[in-house]
Amino acid sequence: MTSNGFEPQEVTVDENSSIIFFNKDTKSRWPASNTHPTHELYPEFDPRKPIAPGESWAFKPKETGEWKFHDHLLPHMRGVLTVVKEEQDENQKQVDLEPDILSTTSTSIAEKNSLMDTIKNIWSDVLSKIKDIFNPSKPTEKNDAVISIEDFKKLSYDLQTKELEKIAEGNGAPRAWQLIKNVFAGEGGSSGNIHDLAHLAGILLYEKGGFEHITDCGSEFAFGCYHGFLDKAFAENLDHLPDAEQSCLKLGPPNSGPVASCIHGIGHGVASFYSTNDVEKALVTCRKLASGNEYCFDGVFMEFVRSAPDTFFKSDDPYYPCNSLEEKYGYAYSFSCGRNQPSLLMSRYKKGFDEVVGVCTRASSKPFKNACFESLGFSLAATGDARQIIAGCQKIGEDEFVAKCIKAAAGELVFQEVPGWPETSKEVCSGVSQGQRECLEHIERLIKEYHKQTSFNFRNLKSGEDASSYIREQLQVCYDTGGRDGCYKQAADALYNNLGLAQTLELFKNNEEYPEVYARCHEVTHYLSRLEYEKQGSIANVYAQCDSTCHGGCYHGTMEAYLKEYVDGDANLGSIFSTVCGPLSLMNVSMVWDTRLCLLPTWSLCNHYNFVTGFRINNIRSGVIPEYLWKTLLHLPLLTTPVNILRRMILFIPAMRLRKNTNPCAGNTRVLIFRLFPIRIGKKLPGFVCKSPVSITTGVFGPLAPTR
Repeated sequence: MTSNGFEPQEVTVDENSSIIFFNKDTKSRWPASNTHPTHELYPEFDPRKPIAPGESWAFKPKETGEWKFHDHLLPHMRGVLTVVKEEQDENQKQVDLEPDILSTTSTSIAEKNSLMDTIKNIWSDVLSKIKDIFNPSKPTEKNDAVISIEDFKKLSYDLQTKELEKIAEGNGAPRAWQLIKNVFAGEGGSSGNIHDLAHLAGILLYEKGGFEHITDCGSEFAFGCYHGFLDKAFAENLDHLPDAEQSCLKLGPPNSGPVASCIHGIGHGVASFYSTNDVEKALVTCRKLASGNEYCFDGVFMEFVRSAPDTFFKSDDPYYPCNSLEEKYGYAYSFSCGRNQPSLLMSRYKKGFDEVVGVCTRASSKPFKNACFESLGFSLAATGDARQIIAGCQKIGEDEFVAKCIKAAAGELVFQEVPGWPETSKEVCSGVSQGQRECLEHIERLIKEYHKQTSFNFRNLKSGEDASSYIREQLQVCYDTGGRDGCYKQAADALYNNLGLAQTLELFKNNEEYPEVYARCHEVTHYLSRLEYEKQGSIANVYAQCDSTCHGGCYHGTMEAYLKEYVDGDANLGSIFSTVCGPLSLMNVSMVWDTRLCLLPTWSLCNHYNFVTGFRINNIRSGVIPEYLWKTLLHLPLLTTPVNILRRMILFIPAMRLRKNTNPCAGNTRVLIFRLFPIRIGKKLPGFVCKSPVSITTGVFGPLAPTR
């Protein structure tokens, strides 16, 4: 065992031979069978402790076959031990990896140690069986309780692995993997215990659910989950390669980010199967996939950069193996190889950033060059500093490649969820004039495809600050992100806490001409009045502050809060509708007949509110009719027949006139009515249908739809 790995990397012995691992490295080593970190492929092939520099460990295999192994402390170092049957009439052979160093005495001692280990293992098994007799194990029961993040961090590595195995058994392997992601969120994990725990999670996912669980893995911690999963799945052969691909394709469209990451993980697994020793075989295997070959190639090259022995690369040729493969296969692998070359040069050969920029610039291959500059963006993203990223990319000098570097860096910030990524990624995109829009679209696509949850930093109003500028700034945050992830609700919370309902409405009125305000202020006023109703507990007190600003959203939200409270406290509200909706047999009749049925429960509800709140019935009904007509107009079938055209002409004029005369009180009622009676579009029923009382009283007050 040397600093370059295992030498030789592959060795063959017969079943009566011993193999001695001598540590010539300057650090401790730990040879053990796959799969990392459990070593379950051949459990006896494990010294169960590190081998210090200058010391050795002897192992006498008892089973024939091909046994892949790795270094438990440096899992990217791998080897293959092949054990064959002993030939007849031959004395027992002993294979010594360092015969010029080890003496016969050390070999004898090592064999004795191996014998003692065997005796200890047998005795341990006997004690375990005796214990099972007197303390029979109980069937494992599912337990929803999982150790806290703080308590898990306090455990030693060995206890952490046992805890994960326990969680996988009792709560499911996905829960164990989720715990790892929660505990180490935001940490790199490309090596060390985090990566090993991610390996273990992948193994557990495969053991508990097979390839269906590959979709639970992710790119976190340098694809550690995929490594463990596929190391286990491909431990003996690659027969399940099509199964792995089909499972990946369930994550979304073929070229979407999650699918690409999953197939990239397959590339890592394929490279590991070939012990990161034969890149061409690994690449040819990737070509067997029906789609996503490029992502698989990328995974292969990344694994070779991380795990291949130094002898595989050429320190005096910064383009190897990309140039060699290009001579043989054309541009087939140039982009994927070039995407990983800067990492190789900086991590293995300690080249500086400026030196690697020079390597990329001098490249004669255009695909390699494009990928090389993208990769520089990935490396800069690790700093998490927008200014440093922009300055680094600007060193490239050519606008075309600067833009590629910037775009890649911004995307990597999102992909790896570097702390502060929502703001930093946009700031990085602003660092380039050419391609800025493409950069912003790129990060938005990644956010959507990977379901990234953004957190919005709404600040408090400063003393003496202009309140109008303040509200525009807060709403601009949501406007820029399209209101994703409940942004406007969070904005409403901030505005309410700083300004209250009445003052915010007044400011909205004075700033409605600004697009960031009028775009969704109706939605914000819904949330604001809900908060005020929760505080006041009185419709009258909230309405006293409301006005028609932002299309009367204040009134709407107040009534929603009241009705939600009422429905929660009175399960009989639905009975008001049950007597007027008519039999279920009428639900699929044409819109002409359905119109009179669906207006009846509306009228009954108006009568009910007159009794409960003292509202004037005529005011409420004046909002119901135009809203009903408007909704019906919007959801008529397309203008394909004379009848449909006539229907639209009849409904359009009164609907528009009545909508203009709708008062705020009626507006609240129409919001309720057309939530309780959802729209269904069909061949025979383009309008509304009444739903059963059960549907009416459950789940009707969900999130608001965007403002029309």
